[in-house]
Amino acid sequence: MGALRPRTALKKVLIALSNMTTKFWNYISMTLSRSRILFRATRKIQVWFRRSNPAKLLILGYLTIASVGAFLLSLPIATGGKPIRFIDAFFTSTSALCVTGLIVKDTPQFFSFFGELVILILIFIGGLGYMTLGYFFLTQLRSKLTVKKLVLESFPGVQVGDLMEFVLRIVRLSLTFQLIGAVLLYIAFLSHGIPVAQALWHSIFNSVSAYCNAGFSTFSTSLTEFKGDYIVNIVVMSLIVIGGLGFVVLEEVWQRFRGGSLPVKKKLSLHTKVVFLWTTILIIVGFVFILFQEWDKSFSGLSLREKILASLFQSITPRTAGFNTVPISDLTPGTHLLLLIFMFIGGSPTGTAGGIKTTTFAALFMWLLAYLKGKRTVAFSGHRLPDSALRRGIAIFFGGLLYVMGVTLLIFIVERANAKDFIPYMFEVISAFGTVGLSFGLSGTNTSLVAGFTDFGKTLIIITMFVGKVGVLSAMAAIISREYEYYRYPEGKYIVG
Repeated sequence: MGALRPRTALKKVLIALSNMTTKFWNYISMTLSRSRILFRATRKIQVWFRRSNPAKLLILGYLTIASVGAFLLSLPIATGGKPIRFIDAFFTSTSALCVTGLIVKDTPQFFSFFGELVILILIFIGGLGYMTLGYFFLTQLRSKLTVKKLVLESFPGVQVGDLMEFVLRIVRLSLTFQLIGAVLLYIAFLSHGIPVAQALWHSIFNSVSAYCNAGFSTFSTSLTEFKGDYIVNIVVMSLIVIGGLGFVVLEEVWQRFRGGSLPVKKKLSLHTKVVFLWTTILIIVGFVFILFQEWDKSFSGLSLREKILASLFQSITPRTAGFNTVPISDLTPGTHLLLLIFMFIGGSPTGTAGGIKTTTFAALFMWLLAYLKGKRTVAFSGHRLPDSALRRGIAIFFGGLLYVMGVTLLIFIVERANAKDFIPYMFEVISAFGTVGLSFGLSGTNTSLVAGFTDFGKTLIIITMFVGKVGVLSAMAAIISREYEYYRYPEGKYIVG
C-alpha cells in the first residue's frame, strides 16, 4: 500500500498539469476568438464609417459629446451638490458644444469651478469643430476618406491637402487669439478690483467664449457692468469678429501679409473679399441703426461713450456671439427686429459662428440685383459666382426660414404663448438656430427665457441648436436620402410672381 502513494501523488500531479494545460489552451483559444471578434467589429466599424452619410456622422458625434458633457454636468462636483435635472444638464451641454449661450441655469451661481471647466471645454470643442480634435481617433480607424468628408462637411469649401497640418493651423491660430484676448481681459478685470485668481479665470473663460462666439459668461449679467469699459468692449468685439470671419479667411489674410519680402503676394479670394465687405456693412448698418433708435430710449441714461460702445457691441454680438452689455428686453421693437435679422444671417462659413452665413445673404442679395438689372450671371470683384453656390445659398435660406417658422409655431403651441409673447419666443428660436444665445430672459432670473419652457419646449430648442450648429442642409441631408436624376421631364407652363 505504501508503494502506491508515489503513484497516487504522480497521478494527482499529472491531472493538475492536464487541467492547467486545458485551461491554458482554453484561455488562448478564447483570446484568439475575442481578437477575431474585435477585429471583425473594428472592420465593421470601418466599413460603417466609410458608407455612412457624413452629415449623420457629424450629428452623431455632436450628440455623443453633448451626452458625455451632460453626464459630467450632472455630477454633484459640477453643481456643488445642488440637484439638476438631466434635461437641464443636457441643454447646458448642448448650448456650450453648439456655442450658443442660451442657459437654463445661472452659470456662475449654479455651477462649481469643475462645472464651469466642463462648459469651457465643450465651448472649445464646439468652437473649433469636434472634427479637428477628433482627427486622431478617426485616423486610428484608418478612415481617412471619411475624415476628409467630415472635414468638408464641417468646413465647406476648404481644400484639404495635408489634413494634419490643416488641423494644427486651426488650433494654433485659435489659441493665439484666445491667449491675447485673455491677457488683455485680465488687465481690464484687475482694474475693476476683481481679485487676481478670479480675474484670471474670468479672462480665460470669457476670451474663449468670445472667440468661439459662445456667449457663455462667468458674470451672471453677461458684460452689462462693463458697458463703458473700452478694453473689455474692444477685446470682446474683436474676438467675436475674428472668430466669426472663418478659418479660411484668417489663413488667407495671414498668407497675404506674412511675408513683406515676397515678390508676389497671394491675392485674396472672392470668398474673403465678400466676407470682409459684408461683415463691415452689417456692423456699420447695425451700429448706426441701434445708436439712433435707442439714443433717447433705452440708452437715455448712458453717457456718450457708453452709447457708442453699446450700439457697436449690440451690432456685433447678434451675429452669433450672445454677449450683451445692455438688457435685451429693454431695447425697442425696431432694434429687436434688426437683431432677429442679424441672428438669422449669423457669421461667415468655416468659423465659429452660426446662422445662414454672410456669404449666403450676400449671394442672394447680389443675385437679386443682377436679376433686376437683367443679367444672367452674378459677378463681384471680377469673378462670377458659381451657379452651384447660388443654388446652395437659396436652399440654405429657404430651408432655414421654413425651419425657424415651423419650430416657432410649435413653441407657440407647446408653451401657450399669447400675442404679446410673439417677439420673445421667436427671438429664442432664432437665437438657438443662429447659435447666438441672446434672449429676453426669464423674469426674475439671470437665465434665458427657455428656462421657463416645458421639457418638450426645451427639447425643441436643443434640436434647433444642433441644426444651427451642423447647418440646416446637413441636418436635412441626414434625414432625406439623395436621389440621382437619370432623366429630365419636359418643361411645363408655370407662372410665378
